[in-house]
Amino acid sequence: MTAAENVCYTLINVPMDSEPPSEISLKNDLEKGDVKSKTEALKKVIIMILNGEKLPGLLMTIIRFVLPLQDHTIKKLLLVFWEIVPKTTPDGRLLHEMILVCDAYRKDLQHPNEFIRGSTLRFLCKLKEAELLEPLMPAIRACLEHRHSYVRRNAVLAIYTIYRNFEHLIPDAPELIHDFLVNEKDASCKRNAFMMLIHADQDRALDYLSTCIDQVQTFGDILQLVIVELIYKVCHANPSERARFIRCIYNLLQSSSPAVKYEAAGTLVTLSSAPTAIKAAAQCYIDLIIKESDNNVKLIVLDRLVELKEHPAHERVLQDLVMDILRVLSTPDLEVRKKTLQLALDLVSSRNVEEIPIVESEIKKEAGELKPEEEITVGPVQKLVTEMGTYATQSALSSSRPTKKEEDRPPLRGFLLDGDFFVAASLATTLTKIALRYVALVQEKKKQNSFVAEAMLLMATILHLGKSSLPKKPITDDDVDRISLCLKVLSECSPLMNDIFNKECRQSLSQMLSAKLEEEKLSQKVTQLTGFSDPVYAEAYVHVNQYDIVLDVLVVNQTSDTLQNCTLELATLGDLKLVEKPSPLTLAPHDFANIKANVKVASTENGIIFGNIVYDVSGAASDRNCVVLSDIHIDIMDYIQPATCTDAEFRQMWAEFEWENKVTVNTNMIDLNDYLQHILKSTNMKCLTPEKALSGYCGFMAANLYARSIFGEDALANVSIEKPVHQGPDAAVTGHIRIRAKSQGMALSLGDKINLSQKKTSL
Repeated sequence: MTAAENVCYTLINVPMDSEPPSEISLKNDLEKGDVKSKTEALKKVIIMILNGEKLPGLLMTIIRFVLPLQDHTIKKLLLVFWEIVPKTTPDGRLLHEMILVCDAYRKDLQHPNEFIRGSTLRFLCKLKEAELLEPLMPAIRACLEHRHSYVRRNAVLAIYTIYRNFEHLIPDAPELIHDFLVNEKDASCKRNAFMMLIHADQDRALDYLSTCIDQVQTFGDILQLVIVELIYKVCHANPSERARFIRCIYNLLQSSSPAVKYEAAGTLVTLSSAPTAIKAAAQCYIDLIIKESDNNVKLIVLDRLVELKEHPAHERVLQDLVMDILRVLSTPDLEVRKKTLQLALDLVSSRNVEEIPIVESEIKKEAGELKPEEEITVGPVQKLVTEMGTYATQSALSSSRPTKKEEDRPPLRGFLLDGDFFVAASLATTLTKIALRYVALVQEKKKQNSFVAEAMLLMATILHLGKSSLPKKPITDDDVDRISLCLKVLSECSPLMNDIFNKECRQSLSQMLSAKLEEEKLSQKVTQLTGFSDPVYAEAYVHVNQYDIVLDVLVVNQTSDTLQNCTLELATLGDLKLVEKPSPLTLAPHDFANIKANVKVASTENGIIFGNIVYDVSGAASDRNCVVLSDIHIDIMDYIQPATCTDAEFRQMWAEFEWENKVTVNTNMIDLNDYLQHILKSTNMKCLTPEKALSGYCGFMAANLYARSIFGEDALANVSIEKPVHQGPDAAVTGHIRIRAKSQGMALSLGDKINLSQKKTSL
């Protein structure tokens, strides 16, 4: 087998346009060159061997002049070189030179630098020559007792590989690694050792697990994952062992690692079909979906719940967890919510349908416990002083029902009697379209005339009502003209009017709505980047899509010259990252082009995108021209959504979050409730304080606000405001808003947003 056909674990980029050097020049560089020259020469030797060259004359040169060097780069390259170089003669015997190499690596295994020891141990995992490994076994064993965990975990890997390939070199490897595992403290070393025992001596792995099965919860997540894998294999091979390890799996459901919880839940489902086990696994899946921020992970775990539902015995258990599954609907992602709703819909049965909130409210309404037609009003609030000198408020609640006459009035008649005759004009147009369509479909003349006459009678009656004194407001002239036109169209019933009413009107309305929608979208998201007098005009359409921002920049050449190498250069401020640099382009005189740029968003804080456009003028000898662009401000509100939490969770987060931003109220608003609603609208936050607690008037107000970003970051706010009574009824609201968040950027950005909205209100 040639060297080019040998297995190689390290990929090296080979430049195709370079000329391969001669063996003599390489030998000269390896013998007499400095460290840098030897490094370059060794790289060239490796590339040539990978390409199929033999180069046997350089082997001894490298052993004499390169192997003794202590440079770390050369040592890395030597590991690659010894991996790919032919180590045997054509008849399969080990080369004599390899004895010197073996001695060098025995010294590296005893080197004081832990990186050199560890990388050498990793290299030994790739060797397939038992004669090379045999003299190194005492040094490899000694590395198990090294002070650094990097050396110890690579020593375990080396012993495992050697034991798997050449068991006679270290026959006591399982016993050695078992003793190592008992005394080891590092999580990664224990994981590697336990993994070796699973594959090399499963009985010893089970013995170790039995001694520490009560402490599994305290292990690191990487070791817990391996333990779950072992339990799964053992219980599948020997089902009688399930009772021995089922408690351990239950404990791992409470692990702090989402990966361990996911694997433990899947293992528990396969080991036991008891309702308690299925319920525990399903509850674990639901908690993972709610707490995990990655939507792809949510969808994967949802698929596991769907698989559980497919099993008839498990479906009944999941039906009791419908309300917990519906908690997933707090996720903003549409795909996750659709799949959750579909799962909940499949699980709804006659046994649990009354637990669904909307069904429960309808049942109470039918039972008379809820009376939606009752209207509750709050009477005037009085401020009282108790005997102890504290303040108290007193208010009166009264409920009223609409009168029987108003209750029985049909909605359309109510609109007409209230003077809303625009509805009447719309009704006349609708009746006209229906009548014209009826005439086209029904061929019998008598039925046509009867239908048209009935429609015209309704319109004439509405006109008569509008001009009478019964409505609160008389009919307007525009509505009279519209209804009269409809009467005239029905009296003639021409094919032309039929096409206008039933086809062209619909097309015109559709075009108008589409144009209006596009105009609104563009006007909201188009940012002008340069002035109209600049040689290059630019404007950007900003499309925010959760974690991505797409900039579609329109660039217009307003000069009579050809602009070459016209490049859009962008930079970001905040947790924004430009994905790729836009390519340069050439613009003809008065030409235009669109340039797209993608920006990744990492967290919830205000970001700024700024930059410039640079270009060369064709035929000009001057330097590059530059047009500075206006800044594009990314609004934090695109990533914040209202959310809810309990009072206990709010207090806990308020105590844990270390970043606070205190904003002083500075507005001309005079009503406390109006100011609170304005803040909620400006910040996309949700008021957690009940509405009853905010009702009435006592001159001051305190409310808790809460929101969550699409990145899973929480934002808290406490609004404390009052109305100075001594300054009169027109006095502005005063007070302050305290914002707390886990990150400094989010707290500052929300504070800036509130300050900006206050300034707008004040203008």
